[in-house]
Amino acid sequence: MKLAKYLISLIIVLAVTVWLEVKGSFTPLVREDITKPIFTIGDTRYHSALSEGKNVIKFGPMFWGLYPGGLAFKSVEEAIAFMQNNQSEQDEPSSGWAVYELTGDFELDTYRSHEYRYLNQSLLVRQRVIHSSAMTEP
Repeated sequence: MKLAKYLISLIIVLAVTVWLEVKGSFTPLVREDITKPIFTIGDTRYHSALSEGKNVIKFGPMFWGLYPGGLAFKSVEEAIAFMQNNQSEQDEPSSGWAVYELTGDFELDTYRSHEYRYLNQSLLVRQRVIHSSAMTEP
């Protein structure tokens, strides 16, 4: 009986801990004064949801650093270059992928880890900037 109470207590503590970690990620920041916009890449689901008037969240770090946060770029050109250089890692190289603007500021809401920059908190996707079909090879 004691063991059952201990296991139930442990499960409850773990569930609350995971909930608190995830809950913050589902509350995106929306900045009003943006001096340096953030751009990211996303697939067709982003555009479909935005077209339907839904909010799309690009997540910041989660699960105690196991997910570093969404990729962040300081310019549309940088995002395009990333897509062109990493086509083999995308579900369907170039098709359906696009560059999107986020509701954060590049200087305040990103961090560098190794060779890439990531979001340091969850942000809303504001709008599609350019679709991959409009991009040309370098």
